[in-house]
Amino acid sequence: MSLTAQTFEGFLLTRNWRDTPQGIELEYWFSTPEGPLCALVRGERSVFFLPEADLPGARSVLAAHRPDEVRSVQLRDFALQPVVGLYFSHYRQARRAADALREAGLDPLEADINPADRYLMERFINGSAQLLGTPRHVRHHVLLENPGIRAGDYRPALKVVSYDIETAMQGLQLYSIGVHGWGGDAEVRRVFMLGEGAGQDFVVHCASQEAVLQAFQDFLVEFDPDVLIGWNVVNFDTRYLQRLADHLGLRLLLGRERRPGYWRELDDDGQRFTVQFPGRVVLDGIE
Repeated sequence: MSLTAQTFEGFLLTRNWRDTPQGIELEYWFSTPEGPLCALVRGERSVFFLPEADLPGARSVLAAHRPDEVRSVQLRDFALQPVVGLYFSHYRQARRAADALREAGLDPLEADINPADRYLMERFINGSAQLLGTPRHVRHHVLLENPGIRAGDYRPALKVVSYDIETAMQGLQLYSIGVHGWGGDAEVRRVFMLGEGAGQDFVVHCASQEAVLQAFQDFLVEFDPDVLIGWNVVNFDTRYLQRLADHLGLRLLLGRERRPGYWRELDDDGQRFTVQFPGRVVLDGIE
């Protein structure tokens, strides 16, 4: 464990937030020359803005939802009218307050920006960043807690894994997962296949669907890619693997440190999804 603050150059991979009893915690994963880095920013607050002239009409809503602070800020709306900032210790609390203000006929500004994105926007970070903090080495990554973060100009050499699955036409029957990984000086090809028969040295024979899924996840831990890619890789391959894992009573752990993904529906029909795995970007060839 290092006790000395160090500066790291990194490129942002994934971002997330969560409400905690101590406030909002932000989680950022970066690719750095030293390997993957996780930055945790604790004790943040969620903020949105309201035209100052609307404060009298918002009194009853604010009394019910109780922001931590209502503060004048050096900002104006598109009508060039001054605004105030409404600060909340939890993002869900801020969302409920914003919804109540809209129901009252008022217009909360920037209430749709989540805390993880706002933190980056306020520091003009759109990819590259410079981080200053005291590192801890946790398994396969570096951890920084409450580091200083500002925009940088680092361009990473990313490790990438492309994967494709073969399945039955109907039902949940997985036959194989083929992977091609590259990055730095490494290039790896594997096919994790159900059953015996193939003689190629890149084929890994597995006795069950569970074993195929586990071998694939073990490979990701070993190769440790920054990016997962494929054709329709989100809405077919990864979604199929998630459905299969759910059916088998397993967890699909494709994120760094064997973390699960966060799924979100993009349409009302449940046909299009997006997914985020902590520490790994999923890029879809179609999307």
